[in-house]
Amino acid sequence: MADAAKYIVAYANAIEAFNERGSMDEYLALVADDCTLDSPNAGTVTGIDALRRAYQAARDAGWTTHNLISATASGQFLTITFRNDYRNGPSTTHAGIFHYTEEGKIDQATVFNE
Repeated sequence: MADAAKYIVAYANAIEAFNERGSMDEYLALVADDCTLDSPNAGTVTGIDALRRAYQAARDAGWTTHNLISATASGQFLTITFRNDYRNGPSTTHAGIFHYTEEGKIDQATVFNE
């Protein structure tokens, strides 16, 4: 059985590192090598290197912070709502569903825009 509370804490810590230091390393440490992200903004992205490039491109385009609004975990799933802030002032609200492997790595992430 998965430790759902552990998923929330690890994700929150990774987001804190991302927001405070601009580090993607903590988040990418949570991700399986073959993780797939489906997002209206990034499209379908597979693999850690592709995820890093997609997130860096978003940072370069003005993405400044990823702010967790709520998180719920059960079994091998983490669901979140969050707000992304951008350098030029706009904010966007999203929801995400993450699936974790038996080894505790994210292998599928799906994001929905408001």
